[in-house]
Amino acid sequence: MDAAVATPARRPSPGGLTGVAEWVYLSAVRAGKGYAMRKAAMNTKALIVMGFVLGAMAAPAAATDKMMIDMQGESPNRVLVYVDDHSTDKSPIGDESARIREIVLTMVYEAAGQPYWTETDLQFKCPSLSYGKKASRKGQADETGVLPDADSAEFRMVEGHKRMKNSPNIETLSGSNWQTASNYLMLKVYRVACSDVAISQAKQAAAMPNGKMDPDALRRSMRDIGLDVAEFLPAEGLSMNMLASYTWEHFWKDAPKPALNNGRPLTAEESTALEKALKDQIATLEQRRDSVGARIKKMDDENRFIGEAAKLRGGRRISSTEQTMLSVWLGKGESDVVAAMGAPNVSEAGGIRFLTYFGEHDGRFALVTAGGAHVATQGLYESCQAQFVLKPDAAGAMRVADVVVNESRSGPGRAYVCSSLLNAPRN
Repeated sequence: MDAAVATPARRPSPGGLTGVAEWVYLSAVRAGKGYAMRKAAMNTKALIVMGFVLGAMAAPAAATDKMMIDMQGESPNRVLVYVDDHSTDKSPIGDESARIREIVLTMVYEAAGQPYWTETDLQFKCPSLSYGKKASRKGQADETGVLPDADSAEFRMVEGHKRMKNSPNIETLSGSNWQTASNYLMLKVYRVACSDVAISQAKQAAAMPNGKMDPDALRRSMRDIGLDVAEFLPAEGLSMNMLASYTWEHFWKDAPKPALNNGRPLTAEESTALEKALKDQIATLEQRRDSVGARIKKMDDENRFIGEAAKLRGGRRISSTEQTMLSVWLGKGESDVVAAMGAPNVSEAGGIRFLTYFGEHDGRFALVTAGGAHVATQGLYESCQAQFVLKPDAAGAMRVADVVVNESRSGPGRAYVCSSLLNAPRN
């Protein structure tokens, strides 16, 4: 990994953390676009201030938050570490054994000889989720997405960028192969990247009627999933320059912000290049705003459904057959069940729909005397009932929240009726 993102193994003291006083709601960038276009020549400071104003107006309703998860060192060598609270699924298609999540890591450096900031896209190999009550084995997350303790994490850097304090240029960092890390910081980033379900549920639980979050409730929930040192900053679309500026203004008030580019005014060429970069960023933010909001809302809705499905199951004991069925059927629609299983016996109560399937094997025979008197019944009788429990999701569509399998057998041997009755989804 590039030296710019190397981190000390020593766990820093969490003392002195201050919460972000009020949730900073960022604006749709179009409000500041005209201002950016009118400025033909700007020095570095003006660009950063304008960028921060763009970031401080209002945010999309469903925005990715930045989490400040670590503060390292003492002035003048402090480092502040941010990550997105939402990771992206990069798992190979068709390979259920590999769960890979990608997350953005941002580090802001105080020391003069260190970068102004670095931003890297990291991928982590995450434990698979268990849809039973508890994780069934070491290294597997439970259905709420809470991770087991880990001594190391496998990760790789996909790509990255950095900006030095003495230059207006943004440099590209090359990616890395898979590697193992055991230092405190990378294990913390791993926990955020792989706890996407649990973090989303924690934020939902802390939501207040006014659309903001109860910070005390949120901190309690975050502690429960092993993220006791975390502060949220709603920051969808916040550029690295804006985030670095915010760091000095809110966390490092006791230290002067460095004079970028060694305090030298930008040349006309540098100013034009930096202005173009800002314009490109604004255009990119406008393009991504709706798609990012829709993607995060979809993920939030999905996580909410998974949480509600877990509550519906009520902590009942899950058999191995039911565990297998839940792993492939959870969240599937009613039409998916019918396409794979055939026409069910349908019933409904309390807004919950039940699709029931039944199969049996009767290999019993009677032993009788020559006179026709019944002596005994021998052979095997086996039955299997599978009940798909569906509840409505946020859009009102009925989706599978539970699969209850009841199997009964009399007599020696086994006919495996459930094996022939139960099918996997077709897509």
